Parts: sequence; C-alpha cells; structure tokens
Amino acid sequence: MKKLKINYLLIGIVTLLLAVALWPSIPWFGKAENRIAAIQERGELRVSTLNSPLIYSDINGKIIGLDYELAQQFADYLGVTLDPDAAVEIPAVEKQTAAIKERKRILFVLSTQGGKILAAGSDSAADGIIKLAGAVNAVEGFSGYKSMTDEAIATARPDVILTMKNAGPPISKDELFANPAVASTPAGVARKVIVMDGGYLLGFGPRTAEAIHDLAVSLYGNQVTD
Repeated sequence: MKKLKINYLLIGIVTLLLAVALWPSIPWFGKAENRIAAIQERGELRVSTLNSPLIYSDINGKIIGLDYELAQQFADYLGVTLDPDAAVEIPAVEKQTAAIKERKRILFVLSTQGGKILAAGSDSAADGIIKLAGAVNAVEGFSGYKSMTDEAIATARPDVILTMKNAGPPISKDELFANPAVASTPAGVARKVIVMDGGYLLGFGPRTAEAIHDLAVSLYGNQVTD
C-alpha cells in the first residue's frame, strides 16, 4: 500500500491540528510547560486513534497512516515513545454512504489569502476525510496542499466547497465566491459551502467517526443510513 505523504511546507498547520486532536486524549493538568514535562517524565505519548488504512493500520507488522505519522513526529520531538490506542473502528461509518450512487465532488479550501485558493490534493488529511465520507476529491494531479490556478479550479468542477473554522485565518464566503473561477463551478453557482471545526474535521482522533458522519449528512442528507 502506498504510504501517505506529508506536505512539509504546511507542517506547522498540520502540527497545530494534531495538537488540537491530541488535547482530549492526554491528561492535561497545570501550565503548558508542566503538561509537556509530565509526558516527558512518563516517557510515553498516549494517543487514541482509529483503525483505517488512511489513519492507522498495521500492514504485515508495519504501521502506516497519517495519524500515526503525525503522532510519531510529535513523540520524536518530545523525545518519548508513542503508545497509540487504535481501538476505534470506522467501517460502519463508511457503510452509511455505501448505497449512494452519485458522489459529490468536493474542493477542500485551506486558505484564500492573497486571492489564491490553497486546496487539498491526494495524500492529505482532507483527502482522507472526504473519501471516508463517501465523496470524491475534486482535485487531481498533485498531493498535499497547493495553490490552484483558475483553470484548475474550473476543471475540478466541485459540487461543494469544504472549509474549516477555528484553524487559522477564517475564510470569507463572500471572498471565496468572488473568485471568478470558483463562482463558475457548480458549487459557486449554488453557493454551496460546508464549514466545519478544523480539529473536529481533521483531528483524526476519537471523534473522527462522528465527524465523518456529520460531513456525510451535510453532503447527502437522508441518503445517509444509520
């Protein structure tokens, strides 16, 4: 299986999202420096995660997945070992959209700063969550997060724009749809945008199954089965 790649140009953003995801999984007490010191004194970073090829999976004794890679980098930075708890399964969530015939094309926009659309390609956390929710990443041709040309945006023809809140500078809907390339797409014509909390959407922690379900319902409504 192809190992997921990480866009190191955006490692700061990803690390921030990881910290948000890890927050409820670690027994935090006291000041920030004391919390880090407690982990280092214990010598172990304990993280709750999910069993999925995109997130955390043991393939013939080799552990892969974006959640694992990010957590391992954080543990290495702290100088401790990683103890992932991968007890949560998500196949049931994926089955909720199995019967849907027409899959929505999603354009995940990370930023619109400077008038440039920074979007998620393959091998990214956003690409993973889109697929788990039963949709299709409208972006093709690159991995990670990159700026898109107007032509590429028009060619992608997304049905829905997906963005985050509480994860960096907010994205203005008016500014987003003022972009001529975005406005020309089906999502732009319908002004269809879904905004979800960044840590909840891309944290890939214990609540990921809920986030996948919520995204699927936002996309497909009552077509999503329980």
